[in-house]
Amino acid sequence: MTTSVENRRLFWNACYNVRDLGGLPAGPDQQFTRSHAFVRADNLARLSPAGQTDLVAYGIRTIIDLRSEFELAIDPPPFAANSGQPGQPAYQNIPLLDETDAEGIAQGNQLTSLADYYIFAADRYQANIGQIITAMAAATEQGAILFHCHSGRDRTGIIAGLLLALAGVDHQLIAADYAVSNRYLQPAFQKPLVEEPEIILSLLHHLENSYGSVRGYLRSCQVNDTDLSRLYQHLLPSAIL
Repeated sequence: MTTSVENRRLFWNACYNVRDLGGLPAGPDQQFTRSHAFVRADNLARLSPAGQTDLVAYGIRTIIDLRSEFELAIDPPPFAANSGQPGQPAYQNIPLLDETDAEGIAQGNQLTSLADYYIFAADRYQANIGQIITAMAAATEQGAILFHCHSGRDRTGIIAGLLLALAGVDHQLIAADYAVSNRYLQPAFQKPLVEEPEIILSLLHHLENSYGSVRGYLRSCQVNDTDLSRLYQHLLPSAIL
């Protein structure tokens, strides 16, 4: 098993920022997070027909789209129309942010820093995040779960950070996974993107200070212990709580 980010990257035609959350040491015995459990991605509307075929072939059974209705109108989700039909993943749209904040983050309107924005989003949108995490827990029995936003960095990065922290992945490894998004997204942007792992570290530090742990934070988002256990067991191959 490898912890290399490059070996976890998935090359689905026309999407830039797709990777499996498996292959990272986690938990008290440092077993590796399960592959084909969770996949993070950027906007699936970009996928070519071949890319869509690759997604299904990888075993994705549930797609959770974190984008707003405003974004869906611009880039309609390709899997929504056939959601849950034979051979097709089930599709759910659960926005992490409201319309105003989703447009703001897409346009680069932030608070003092992007790190502050992540903390603001985590505190303000606990109900939304609780719905997202609860939906993921309900989908674990179906197989691999993919979640995405527009670029696959900010909203997707917050959810990925929560999942990996719940599994017990070291925060520095979570930060490394987060930071590589800017490298993968570079072809889609005109200006250089700077990798800033401290952004997700600031969020995790805030959650530990304010809620005791990521698990405590998710409880405050109204995620129950049964669902937290389902997620933990989905993330780790031989997890016992």
